[in-house]
Amino acid sequence: MRPLLTIISMFLALSWAAAACEFLYLGEGESIYSVELQVSNGDTELHLMFGQDQQPEDRIRVSPPPPPEGAFHSWFQRSDGEYLADYRQYDVAEVIWELHFQSAGSDEIILNWSIEIEEM
Repeated sequence: MRPLLTIISMFLALSWAAAACEFLYLGEGESIYSVELQVSNGDTELHLMFGQDQQPEDRIRVSPPPPPEGAFHSWFQRSDGEYLADYRQYDVAEVIWELHFQSAGSDEIILNWSIEIEEM
């Protein structure tokens, strides 16, 4: 089975004040990869990272406190907190990342990414 990385859903608030989407990875065996994700509202660009690694705890970066309400902000949400870099164990076959946005009044959110694959 060829690994698959896709956006499985996107939930947008009517006011665009906040939004979230989920990224799903499906694969077999061991996977080591990193995705650099650029999140932009047209004016501001933020850089986040996610992927799978043999030592994911070494690559995780906790998000600083959020900016004031109304400022553009993006982060990965997990049950234990908010992250700018969210890596998971390399031998898990299914992983879901939950990405959140806080708009700065813009009607658009742009996602761009590049993937660095070591082993799939």
